[in-house]
Amino acid sequence: MVSRNQKGDKEESQGSTVSSSSSSNNNNNNNKWKAEEAICGNKQAVESLRELITFPLLYSEQALKLGLKWPRGLLLYGPPGTGKTSLVRAVVQECDAHLTVISPHSVHKAHAGESEKVLREAFKEASSHAISRKPSVVFIDEIDALCPRRDHRREQDVRLASQLFTLIASNKPSSTSIPHVVVAALTNRVDAIDPALRAF
Repeated sequence: MVSRNQKGDKEESQGSTVSSSSSSNNNNNNNKWKAEEAICGNKQAVESLRELITFPLLYSEQALKLGLKWPRGLLLYGPPGTGKTSLVRAVVQECDAHLTVISPHSVHKAHAGESEKVLREAFKEASSHAISRKPSVVFIDEIDALCPRRDHRREQDVRLASQLFTLIASNKPSSTSIPHVVVAALTNRVDAIDPALRAF
């Protein structure tokens, strides 16, 4: 989003049971629902997001030994109606990951400090699921409205962008810890977002 030593007829029977169980497991893997069943095309984006969600869990020990650092986010951009949101939801469903959704409508609040609190609580919720080694995704819709280019910012935009940068930076992997929170951000206007986001 992972004991036996019998003889004679018992051993033969057990071998049959093991073979049957193995066959059943293979069938289950083959029958597992895949994101591609809901998404046509965008194969590279599907595979990239799938790897971001599952690889830190599947290969965490190897990564620590080799000093590998997983990317913590993926930016999907394109015209409206090209399936960006559906892609994220399909891969999250396939990986049995927890999904935390952030949108401009849910973040923008009237009083100072409330918007930043919404962001902190969203990342806290995602992290609480990651602690139990369950894949967790923070899904930021219309990120251009939360982190616009610096020459188009209002005072509230500055505070929000600063808080978001801090939260994403604190989620970056270190040499001793590999977090399992992936940030998937969507935008229809890639030129309108703060270029600093791409550093993550």
